[in-house]
Amino acid sequence: MVRLETVVATGALVTASLLTAAPAYAQSTYVGKVTANGGLTVRHLPTTASATEGRLNNGQQIEIICKVREAV
Repeated sequence: MVRLETVVATGALVTASLLTAAPAYAQSTYVGKVTANGGLTVRHLPTTASATEGRLNNGQQIEIICKVREAV
């Protein structure tokens, strides 16, 4: 399983299921499965002009970490 704090994808869908039930202020962790037919391109920033950092294959499971920022 691949662990990613940020996954930026081009033309792909990732489905996730809840692993832990945590308060809204806490970090939540999900497991996602890549469902894009051609795989998923991981980029440094959320734009197609950004450098490619890797590739995730169709059917590969990834760990998704969601962070909630506090309002200022």
